[in-house]
Amino acid sequence: MDDERIYYAVNSGHGWSTPTPVPLANAVSSTGPVLAAYGTKLYGMWKGADGDQSLYFAVFENGTWTALANLPGDSGQDTASPPSGGLIGNATYFVHGNGAPLLGLTVTIDVTEDIVSRTPAGAPQGFSFQLNAYAPSYGARSAWQQYIFSVDVDGPDNTPLTGFIEVWPNHLANGSDLYQGRTPPIWGLTTTTIPAKTRMVLTLQNDAENRITGATFSVTNNTGGAIPPQALTFTNLVRDSSLSNPPTTPGYGPGQVDSRDESPIVAFQMNLVGPAFASGAGMITYAATTPLSVQASQPSATAAQNVVTAEKSNAVYSGMAPGPAQALTQTFVVAKDAAPM
Repeated sequence: MDDERIYYAVNSGHGWSTPTPVPLANAVSSTGPVLAAYGTKLYGMWKGADGDQSLYFAVFENGTWTALANLPGDSGQDTASPPSGGLIGNATYFVHGNGAPLLGLTVTIDVTEDIVSRTPAGAPQGFSFQLNAYAPSYGARSAWQQYIFSVDVDGPDNTPLTGFIEVWPNHLANGSDLYQGRTPPIWGLTTTTIPAKTRMVLTLQNDAENRITGATFSVTNNTGGAIPPQALTFTNLVRDSSLSNPPTTPGYGPGQVDSRDESPIVAFQMNLVGPAFASGAGMITYAATTPLSVQASQPSATAAQNVVTAEKSNAVYSGMAPGPAQALTQTFVVAKDAAPM
């Protein structure tokens, strides 16, 4: 394999030092960096290696490199048209399988800058990464499905990172969800901050009928330690006790979740939401055995038309390649001076 690391050397006035790899994670590129000097600082920016279209930058000053950061956007030559509401908060692309059920879907979130959620007065605020998924339009009972990494300021163990799922019925009966479940704490955080170098992975399970039957939430912390994953199996859950029995849907009331309450998904959005963020950046990788495509508007063959998360934020998302591809990437960065949208 070719060496794609980025090297640097320093001229002391008496000659050049031996070239040394830039001592930062992701200081690799298949095209090399561009450089700009301003005052005593040297700015370097580069795209990632091979298929990584993300843009990275760091600053060299007084003999050291700053921490690596992501720039919004990517270096792809072809990106999908953005939604009319832009790419911020609860407005982002729809990722879909061109009508086919999404199989083997895994979403990997790599945090490159501390994600910090606080009020202007400095009080902690909860926030979440939400995979908001859509069932097919042909009568699926679980029309809109939310798979969430949640940092909850009201949690019992400081501000733990947990996994949470909430599934909504196709008629949104009485405003009630169909069922929900939360994992035990995955990581007992002590603040509403997810540190840089944390990796979170959401994996969805399909059955032989392509229905989503469960979700696994995995975390590798910022020191590289793998935390035991937590899983939710839907048939271990119960339907919302406030559900009634609509006459057109026998058996829709309270009770144990069964296969009738599960469905495939054919599209999704990924949102980072919370009242406001003080900082944060990272990269999201979407991978599935079903080829994935990207578009600005909700696909017509999905249930829960015109339903999106009501929660907002000041997180800005990059453009994405339109696909189809079995893996797509998207970066995000907090717009520190922007109001939540």
